[in-house]
Amino acid sequence: MVGPAEPPSAETLRQENAQLAADLAAAQRDNRGYRDLLVAAAHEMRTPLHAILLTLEMIARLSGPEHESARKTQIERAKRVLKDYVSRTSILLDAGRLTGDVFRLNREPVAVEELVSAVTDLYAAKAESRGVRIEVDIAPGMVGHWDRAAVETILANLVSNALKYGEGTPVVVSGKIDNGNAVIRVADYGPGIPDDQRIRIFEKFNRPVSSTSNVGYGLGLWIAQEFARLHRGSIMLEPTSSGSTFVVTLPIGHSTAAGSVA
Repeated sequence: MVGPAEPPSAETLRQENAQLAADLAAAQRDNRGYRDLLVAAAHEMRTPLHAILLTLEMIARLSGPEHESARKTQIERAKRVLKDYVSRTSILLDAGRLTGDVFRLNREPVAVEELVSAVTDLYAAKAESRGVRIEVDIAPGMVGHWDRAAVETILANLVSNALKYGEGTPVVVSGKIDNGNAVIRVADYGPGIPDDQRIRIFEKFNRPVSSTSNVGYGLGLWIAQEFARLHRGSIMLEPTSSGSTFVVTLPIGHSTAAGSVA
């Protein structure tokens, strides 16, 4: 006759409890990662959808044969925005791997003038609706070996923030080559970011409070910084007497090694 099983030892119970605690902590981290990705997706998708809506509203107002040329221009703009929407959807599917540090870059030659033009086209309707002028000054011939969609996301987030928080002032996008790096600045002349917020500006869910009328999840700059790091580059908020100037620095040289989050 088999007797009752011996109860587990205190050491066995301790190890099992420790493993359960570790598994629970890992599950909680995964849940937070999925939640962050879903919120990031909503944040990233809202911008092109808003641009499409504004463009369609403009097309609706352009009735009559005398506006045929203008209608065609706005339709082409809507097509570009939709293409950007598809691109952002694809990259956000991959962005889920940012949390797991396994995101891979798809590097290709990227002409900076063309890239900036695509970004400014994306925000042309929003800038026009707010009476904001977007100025571009990119040195000719700038080409970087980057993941195009990722770098476009970086610049789109910066231009979007400049339009949102610049309070109607011009937005200036400039770029040059400096010591083997592409240095791209996105500046506005609004109220700027208070000194006590600058240290936290790239944190997840952090959002400037200088304009209480603007809502958002505070993810744009975090996403932009992660994509810059993947390219072994950086984003910094430049000290200025007025407004905000973000400086993106990305190595332009070709690299066969795919980036990973540092």
